[in-house]
Amino acid sequence: MLLPGFPRQSINPGSVLAATPGGAEEEALKYLEEMCNEINAVYEPGCLLLIANDAHFCSDIKITPSDDIIDKYEEELHQMTTCPMIRFTNIIRDDVKMPYEESRKILFEKYMDSIEDIQLSISKDRTTYVAYKAFITHEFAPVIMAGLTKSEIKKNCKTIAYQWIQRYAVFKKLCKELYPDYFRLSVLSHPSESKSFSINLFKNLTTWGSPWYNVLVKNIDGSMQLIKKTTAEKRGYRLIYKNAGRGTISIQQHRFYVMTTLLFIRHGITESNENDLYPGYSEEEVSSKGVDQIDKLMQRLKNTNIDSVYSSSINRACKTAKQFAKKRNIPCFILEDLKEINLGLWDRLPKEEIKRRWPQLWEQAMDDPGEIVLPEGERFQDTLNRSVRAFQKIAAENSNKCIAIFLSHDVIIKMIVMHVLNAPTRIYHKFQIDCASISKITITNEKPQLISLNDTAHLAL
Repeated sequence: MLLPGFPRQSINPGSVLAATPGGAEEEALKYLEEMCNEINAVYEPGCLLLIANDAHFCSDIKITPSDDIIDKYEEELHQMTTCPMIRFTNIIRDDVKMPYEESRKILFEKYMDSIEDIQLSISKDRTTYVAYKAFITHEFAPVIMAGLTKSEIKKNCKTIAYQWIQRYAVFKKLCKELYPDYFRLSVLSHPSESKSFSINLFKNLTTWGSPWYNVLVKNIDGSMQLIKKTTAEKRGYRLIYKNAGRGTISIQQHRFYVMTTLLFIRHGITESNENDLYPGYSEEEVSSKGVDQIDKLMQRLKNTNIDSVYSSSINRACKTAKQFAKKRNIPCFILEDLKEINLGLWDRLPKEEIKRRWPQLWEQAMDDPGEIVLPEGERFQDTLNRSVRAFQKIAAENSNKCIAIFLSHDVIIKMIVMHVLNAPTRIYHKFQIDCASISKITITNEKPQLISLNDTAHLAL
């Protein structure tokens, strides 16, 4: 099989991380190795995949970096796989065996069609030309045509589109001549009647794209996407470096964009919640309605990748957390700092009784609870401090994880949300956290961001 691809990284710094290959190429080569192994298992003669680099054919025009940079990309790419079924070829270097500039001159004189012939062929079907021109406009023009007028950019993109098609046609002719019996693959989408068979380079990719024009991002559900670097940064993906030295060779860092995602989940409803009592430290099971809520919650999370579970030590939270962790075969950590606030004498009392017996304290709590001390209970500020301490601890322990999950209480979740928003305590009663709700916080470069609050969509199912 012949696969034209893995030419070099884009010259647009807004699309990729560096001029060298990274995590996207590594994942793509892993998938190609899996594909070769699967073919070998059912096809006795075996499988050979030849990856052909076409970048040097275009390094005389502005859309491709210099030959030296392309060579460096190739060198590091080859170190990413030791699979004997995958081989690489650089036609200009391996077959012509002359300096690049001289080789291009010889090959172009022998194989290149004139611009007039290219324009004539395009006039019959402009699909390829339009696609090339549009890609040049979006990918390369911001870099190589900065400062030009719109009309100048349009004219230059048109010229480069013809030149690119011209040079790629030379590459295709040489491939046909040198590898006539190879089955042709393509990383581009082609119609079924095409002579090339389209192949996606990633097993769990949700979008079609090329590694050399994008960065690879991994989502919390295990799926992957190829998107522009600037898009990844705007969406809050965190850049992770993975040292991928093989043998004694120290090669580049492989780069992935991932983010730490924390899901704060309140326990299912209890009888105290249903009767408008304040449970605090009191131990009680979730009610039958609460069990139904948890079932719906688990259904909501069934396709979400979870690395670990953290929970309060109070039974209505930790029982669900332990069951969830056991089913997923992931660790469950119990943190005392995640316990509900100690309500003291208010524990399991109805609101009306609290208002009657402690009218001034109740009024202060409803206005701004920041400075209150509950009778024979806990200072609000102390609860806030330990909530933040727990949040920071778990964030630090899971900085490279896609997601961690918390089973907690509304007071604790509210306090962490206020911390993330850097909000004053007087907003405490301005939002609510319902039982079995999900609140999502992501952390990028140690900066937390509230993504969703009190999500209960699953409970309506």
